[in-house]
Amino acid sequence: MPASSTATSTTPFFELYDYSRHWRILAGLWALFGIGTAILQCVVLVHPAWISSSNGAVLFGLYDVCYTAPCDFAPWQIRSISTSFDAAAIAILASTTISLMGVFVVLLLFVVGDTHVFNVVGWMHLFSFLCELTGIFIFPYAWSSPKMAEICASDSFAIGSCMLRWPYLLAVALAADHLSLALLGMMLSCRKPPKRNKFPMHTFEYVHHLPPPAHCQPELYFTNGGTMKL
Repeated sequence: MPASSTATSTTPFFELYDYSRHWRILAGLWALFGIGTAILQCVVLVHPAWISSSNGAVLFGLYDVCYTAPCDFAPWQIRSISTSFDAAAIAILASTTISLMGVFVVLLLFVVGDTHVFNVVGWMHLFSFLCELTGIFIFPYAWSSPKMAEICASDSFAIGSCMLRWPYLLAVALAADHLSLALLGMMLSCRKPPKRNKFPMHTFEYVHHLPPPAHCQPELYFTNGGTMKL
C-alpha cells in the first residue's frame, strides 16, 4: 500500500487522540481561569478605593467610605453611601457569590467527570456576567449621591474632581471574562470527546512501516510486517 494512502487511513485515530488531548488542556485552563476570576471578584468587591478624591484623602468603595488617610477600612464594615451605591454593591456581591459557587462546582468535575458540570458552570458564569454588568452600569449613576457630590462636585455619569480607580476597570474586565468563560464552558460541554478507552474501533489502524508519532505508544505497532485494520 502506498505510504500516502496508509497515512491517510491512519489519520482518524491520530486526530481523535490529539483532539482529546487538546480538549483536556483547554478544559484545565478554563477551570483555572474560573478560579482566578472568582479570586479577583473578591478583590473587586471589598476594595475600598473605587473612587478617590483629587488629593487621595477620601476613598469611596462600593459599601464604605473613608474620610481619613490611611483608610480605616474593614472588609466586613458597612457604611452605606447611598441607595445606588448599595444596589451596585449587591449586584457585584451576587456576581462574586455565583463565581465562588462555580469554583466548588468545578471541583465536582474531578469527581463526576460529566459534561453537565461544564453546562452548569457555563450558565453560572453567564449569570455572573449579567450581575457584574448591572453593577458596572449602576455605579456611575450613583455618583450623584449627596456624600460624593459634596466632595467631588459630581453628578450621575460625571465624576467631577474625583478619580476613577482600577477596581472599576477590573470589574469591566471581569464582566468580559465571565462572558468568555460562559461561552467556552458551553462549547466544551458540546464538544467533549469520548474517553480514550471508548474510541470507535474503526479508527484504530496499525501500520508497521510508518514511524510512530511521539504521542502514541510504540506497542501499538506491529514489527513483523504488513498492515492490519480493525
